Amino acid sequence: MNLKITLYSILFGLFVSCTNNNTTSTEQLQVQLDKAIGYNDYYTAIYYAHELLAINPNLDSTAIQLAELYKVTKNYAGAIKVAEELIPKVTLEEQLVLWTLKAESLTASRNYPEAIAAYNVLKGLDKTKALEYLYEIGVLYFQARDIQNGIQTMEQVRDLPTSKTTLTKIHSDWGEDNVSYYLAALNYIGYIKIETNDFDAATAIYDEITRLGVPFKLAAGNKKLLEQLKASTAKK
Repeated sequence: MNLKITLYSILFGLFVSCTNNNTTSTEQLQVQLDKAIGYNDYYTAIYYAHELLAINPNLDSTAIQLAELYKVTKNYAGAIKVAEELIPKVTLEEQLVLWTLKAESLTASRNYPEAIAAYNVLKGLDKTKALEYLYEIGVLYFQARDIQNGIQTMEQVRDLPTSKTTLTKIHSDWGEDNVSYYLAALNYIGYIKIETNDFDAATAIYDEITRLGVPFKLAAGNKKLLEQLKASTAKK
C-alpha cells in the first residue's frame, strides 16, 4: 500500500513538474516573442510564435500575432492561411482583425476579387465602418480595372450621409492628404473621367472640389493634368 502511494506521489510530482516547466517555457517564449516584435525582428518573432504554438496549438492570440507577422514580412499566403484557420473559432472582435488582415493581404497579393469579397464580409460584420470598407471596395474595383463597378461604388460612397464628415488619409506622389470620403470619392470618379476622355464631366467634378476650398494635393494634381490634356486636345 505504501509502495503504491509512493509511486503515485512520484508520478504526480513528475506531472506537476512537466506542467510547470511548460508554463514557464510558454511565458519565456512569449517574452522573447514580444521582445523580438519590439525590436522589429520579425523573423525571430515568427520563430518564437511557432515554438509557442508547438507547445500549445490553442493559443489563438499567438496565432493572430503569427498571421500579422506573416503579413509584415510579405508572406501573404501564410497570413491568409492562418487567418482562415482562426476565423471560425475566435471572438467577433478577433474576427474583425483577421478579416482585415486577410483583406489587406489579398490586396497586397493583387487578388482583387477575393479582397473585394473580404471587405464585403467586413462591411456586414461592422456597420460602424461601412463607409470605410465601401471606399476600399471602390479602390479595389479601380485597381482591377473594373471601371463600371468602381464608379458605381464611389458614387455610393459619395452619396452616404457620413461621407462629408468622415476623413480618410490618401498617399500619393503629391504627398499626404487628409480629406473627407466625399472628396476622395469625387477625385476617383474625376480621374476615371479624365482617363476615359470625358473632359466635361471631369471638369465639373474638379470645379466642385475646388469650390469646396479644402486643400487636396492629389485632386489639384489631377486637375492640372486635366487642363494640360484639354489644352493639348484643343491644339489638334
